[in-house]
Amino acid sequence: NMKIDFLGIGAQKAGTSWLAECLREHPDIYMPVEKELDYWNKTIKCISTRSKPLLKEEYLSFFNNASDHQVKGEFSTHYIYDKKSPELIYEEIPGVKIMVILRDPIKRALSHYQHLCKLLDLGCTFEKAVVDYPDILERGLYYKQLDRFFRIFRVDQIMVLLFEESLKSPQESISDV
Repeated sequence: NMKIDFLGIGAQKAGTSWLAECLREHPDIYMPVEKELDYWNKTIKCISTRSKPLLKEEYLSFFNNASDHQVKGEFSTHYIYDKKSPELIYEEIPGVKIMVILRDPIKRALSHYQHLCKLLDLGCTFEKAVVDYPDILERGLYYKQLDRFFRIFRVDQIMVLLFEESLKSPQESISDV
């Protein structure tokens, strides 16, 4: 039986690591130390994606240390982009709560580009990078990505946070969550 209470689905370069760390500090929340388990990601392949997908038993083993009173969840930013993730998640854990944190799409794209420059030693302009790596811009098309989740899950299961708002009032954002 899969008892996962919440998933952080993205967006990439929008503060998910910060949000995950804040939640991990709460005694009533259990999150695996490893972020980006990518269990529900079946189609998005990139540098940080696991070379071999996790089996269900492997995925669940990341939650073995959770206490009975703790809510369990994880963050993997590819879930929002993977076209199959919403259906796969719904099939196994239809009552799960979903969190997404969004960032100004242009600032997110620039951050993604800078991340790729470090990771891949790109040595090219932003203009060339978006041609070679179109997902730099495509990952900022939030409506298209979130629509897949809103078509399947109830509105009250999905919490949308804004990166810029979280920067202005981080304590309020964490309290809301």
